[in-house]
Amino acid sequence: MNAKLAILAILIPSAVAFAQDDSSSRSFSREYPRVVERERERDYDEGAGPFTREEARQLRSVWSTIREAANFYDINWRSVGLYRAPGNREARRFMAEDWGSLRRAEQFDDINWRAEYHRR
Repeated sequence: MNAKLAILAILIPSAVAFAQDDSSSRSFSREYPRVVERERERDYDEGAGPFTREEARQLRSVWSTIREAANFYDINWRSVGLYRAPGNREARRFMAEDWGSLRRAEQFDDINWRAEYHRR
């Protein structure tokens, strides 16, 4: 009986410490997406529409190739060296819906994002 109590005396504080540590990591994991989103917001390039500076850089580098696609969803991103289409879901949806107009720009930086958004 004393051995069982001694084991419980050791295990209970460990379990409590583990539970506290686990709850703080869950709190971190809930907060982490917000931190990432705030970082992304600071990294947007006003002249690049709904894309971050890095995403705009990627699009600039492949624009002459991808603008040839008749449909945004037809673009083979891996063939141009990108894992997937840059941008968040909303940015990609916007590009897909307005692709006919956007792809007319010879260079990515030629896109007048204010005019494109205003057309909506």
